[in-house]
Amino acid sequence: MRVSVALPTLAVSLHASATDLQWFISAYTLALAVALLPGGLLGDRFGRKKIMLGALTLFGLGSVACAAAPSAGWFIAERKKARTRAAIREHAFALFREQGYDATTVEQIAGAAEVSPSTFFRYFPTKEDVVLQDDMDLLWLEAVKAQPPELGPVAALRAGMHAAFASIPPEELTRLREGMNLALTVPAVRARSLDEFARTIAIIAAALAERSGRDPSDPNVRVFAGAIVGVAMTAWFAGPGDNLADFAKRFDEGLSLLEAGLPL
Repeated sequence: MRVSVALPTLAVSLHASATDLQWFISAYTLALAVALLPGGLLGDRFGRKKIMLGALTLFGLGSVACAAAPSAGWFIAERKKARTRAAIREHAFALFREQGYDATTVEQIAGAAEVSPSTFFRYFPTKEDVVLQDDMDLLWLEAVKAQPPELGPVAALRAGMHAAFASIPPEELTRLREGMNLALTVPAVRARSLDEFARTIAIIAAALAERSGRDPSDPNVRVFAGAIVGVAMTAWFAGPGDNLADFAKRFDEGLSLLEAGLPL
């Protein structure tokens, strides 16, 4: 309702056409639909009032960020980038299933996704990165930001993980399972995983710093983020690479141990 009331202002401020305004409505509707199920689950676990306040805060922050956009075209351009990135990954995994990882070239992936090889490399620096750079860490940390501020860092990470897994579509879960298996069985992908772990440490450190009011380069923040990734690596290598549910369970159990001070 509020979005509909704001449409005239959006049209003027962002120089948006009727098609652009319809895209805004669809985006808000889709976001609400996706949030309903994990929101209900989190409300049952942590209290409906806390989750409602967290959701309103996240909505407010998102609205402030949208207000800083220079035009409707900016939103559409970002949406197009996301679609291109998703298409590259989708076609890459289809080719990996069909002919194997090693037999698949960047040129084949680019051709299947109808982009040039140079465009592929704008999104993924290497072929290994198309396997490793999924959206799970970003979904997870966005869910962490939505957690009530009174939650401790590990509790917020655990709750965020459950919310993120609940929001992932089945086809993306399939690609996550396949990516985990490739990371464990293909030497080149496994070697590249070390760089991905370093990137993940930086992402987690930034989220923890924002939540705690510290600098991301603070040694305490970096060590804490490294400990989180260490728990993830232990869970990762402890079982079959394609069993995502078992990985999530082991990861959550490891985080609970970390939260309890790692008792032995």
